[in-house]
Amino acid sequence: MTSSFVMNLVINKHAYSVARHDWMRHLDPNLKLSEITIPGTHCSATYNFDDSMNHIKHQNYSLREQLHDGIRFLDIQLACTDPEDYSLSVIHDRYHCQINFEQVLLTCKSFLLRHPTEVICIQIMQRETKFLNFKRNFMHHLEKFLTDDNKAYYYQGDINTTLHELKGKIVFFNHCPTISDIGIPCQSEHNQYANHLDQDFRILPQHSHTETAKQIHSIKKMIDEAASTINDTLYISYNCIQTHSETETPYDLAWGNGLTSYPVMNKALMIILESLPKHPARLGIVLLDYYHNMDNSDFDVTKNLIEINLKYRA
Repeated sequence: MTSSFVMNLVINKHAYSVARHDWMRHLDPNLKLSEITIPGTHCSATYNFDDSMNHIKHQNYSLREQLHDGIRFLDIQLACTDPEDYSLSVIHDRYHCQINFEQVLLTCKSFLLRHPTEVICIQIMQRETKFLNFKRNFMHHLEKFLTDDNKAYYYQGDINTTLHELKGKIVFFNHCPTISDIGIPCQSEHNQYANHLDQDFRILPQHSHTETAKQIHSIKKMIDEAASTINDTLYISYNCIQTHSETETPYDLAWGNGLTSYPVMNKALMIILESLPKHPARLGIVLLDYYHNMDNSDFDVTKNLIEINLKYRA
């Protein structure tokens, strides 16, 4: 079990052992978010779906386990599901993920309390429902969370802040048009843009292509660009692709099912990472479906992404 949480790193022929639950503490605190490689999960809260919903299930580990395994970017979709109360549910497609926004915040707080050197980025997206109380409900939960004891866990600023200033905090990447003044403003509909704070983004979305081979080609192109460029642009790459049938699951597209004839996303990413130059600049944020393959420990994508940062050991 230890091997799932601790990784051995070889840098300049010296071996290091780094616990994934606090890998950020080994980085230069003067680095910015845009200067490091951050493993993330796509549709992070879908782990509660049962086998009958495998066609829309993208993760098999809880948020707590994801954070402990080194994931530092969570993809959370929110919606108002009750007109009478202040509920704010985490959903995927039209399905409730059996967790709400308050539980997400408390899970992150609990993790940061134990690991104060880490930074958790949460991408929040607003999903439309017939109830128009999203801003009211979101602010209710955020204000409830941000009591005097919790204010230290929330960061309101930009992506060019150093890790020293961000450590122990939650950073929202905000795609919600009704609460544009919260966190770092993002625009999911554009592949390249600068927000009103002059922060630059390059995004390769999940729906960039409908075939894995084409998405893999685009991922490689984006990663090669990020790895060879030194600037303040934040790169966000979705190493995943939408399924188009109930017989083809996100797991099949991520790892294959033994019968898969097309290239699969996570194994292809491992090959891309192995082909990088010895000291890449950074890759940015890379979102994964099924980040951990229980069937084969030889393919450890999260470990490889974290390792890229280790040239920046403090």
